[in-house]
Amino acid sequence: MSTKTLDFTTDLDPVLGPVLYTHKHSSARSAVLAILVKVLASGSPSITPRLARRWLASRAVTLPDVMSIVGPHSPSWTSLVAAARKHVLAVQSRSSLTSSTTSPSPASIAMARRLVGWLGSAVIVGGVEVRGTRAVGARVATAIQGVRILENLAPSGNQIDSPILSRAELAVRTGWSLPTSGQHLKAAIGWSMKQVGRRPVASGQACRLKQMRGQATVAADDRTELIDALARMDRTTNPTVAVILAVAHPVFSYGLLSHLHWAALLSQAMDLDHETLGLSQRTMKRLARELDRAGVHAGSHLTGRLDELARELGLDDGPSAMDQYAAARQKRAEEAAARKAEIMANRAKKAEAFKAGRAESAGKTALRRSGGE
Repeated sequence: MSTKTLDFTTDLDPVLGPVLYTHKHSSARSAVLAILVKVLASGSPSITPRLARRWLASRAVTLPDVMSIVGPHSPSWTSLVAAARKHVLAVQSRSSLTSSTTSPSPASIAMARRLVGWLGSAVIVGGVEVRGTRAVGARVATAIQGVRILENLAPSGNQIDSPILSRAELAVRTGWSLPTSGQHLKAAIGWSMKQVGRRPVASGQACRLKQMRGQATVAADDRTELIDALARMDRTTNPTVAVILAVAHPVFSYGLLSHLHWAALLSQAMDLDHETLGLSQRTMKRLARELDRAGVHAGSHLTGRLDELARELGLDDGPSAMDQYAAARQKRAEEAAARKAEIMANRAKKAEAFKAGRAESAGKTALRRSGGE
């Protein structure tokens, strides 16, 4: 097939038409990105991004959002071509390294995409942008629940995409107090998570990640390689995945670092500005200096360094972050066991009372019948 004689109808419609149709309900950026990935992955020298741009311009005349991207002066086109090329090269590179790696499921990819999109966007609750520690708390809660969902959707997981998350469980994972945990969980549900069912938040609520919108969609569209790596839980070759998975590491929850430091590390790995993160530029610079002094950087050695710090003694030779987390987890298990025992005791007491009432009622009935005889 020659580019000089290429005909849009006979050559590109069968190749790109189904892709555009599949993404008819997606955002314009997602649709165009999918088209470019298809073009670059085909390996055909005759089907180029330039020809795809011409094809889109001729086939998407009724889609103004798409036309704004493929227009002659659109700044988005170049960035989308670069993102598509980077994604295709990453996939090809992984394929050449190993052919035995199991591909992530469509559900894992969808959840990884949502998590990346929400983490890459500003925290907005009720139409108002949230800033400061409340924004960081909502982002941390979102990351924790998102990672739990991805773990569930792994081949060895239970495939539950809306696990129960209570403020008590969140408090154990983060080191927050129960009131603080409840506040951050509420903000996360108002922003990135959706409650499933009507169970009260205080006693635990099944939550899944919401469908993306606005800035979250743009953030996901620009990070297809990260999404694929996160769906695989590939922390060894993708430093950003390692940062996301470290959100509940004891060194941030109980150690000398905090979740503000995790948020700053995430901003470095995902290239987020301080406005998106909801923190001041001055705070970001301070956090970066403290991370540098602690020797914590996004990279292949991140998890190992965090483990080292978590095993070190705390202030005034107090317990290490690992020990504090283990103690909190043990306390949580004991409290849960005590609550379960109390519930079972109450049920047994009610059953005995019901049984006694039935016996008393049966005795009175028998007495009335014998008296009548």
